[in-house]
Amino acid sequence: MATEGKDRLFIDDLKGRRLAEQFRVENITTLGIIFELSMSGILTKVDYVKNVTNFGALGWIGGGIIQEFTQRGQEL
Repeated sequence: MATEGKDRLFIDDLKGRRLAEQFRVENITTLGIIFELSMSGILTKVDYVKNVTNFGALGWIGGGIIQEFTQRGQEL
């Protein structure tokens, strides 16, 4: 179980992330994974922005969050 080890939960749902945090379960979102891939050099800056933009186009994430992650990518 994630609460017993060093596993990280992959979840985008805000309520689910908050619940995981209450149980001290480390978690990460899709955008967080995309950001980590960029930071590690697996994704180029251009690919990072494309992925964030494409994910934002799905409409699940607010525009402000997409803009924040896009700006983070510009700062890499």
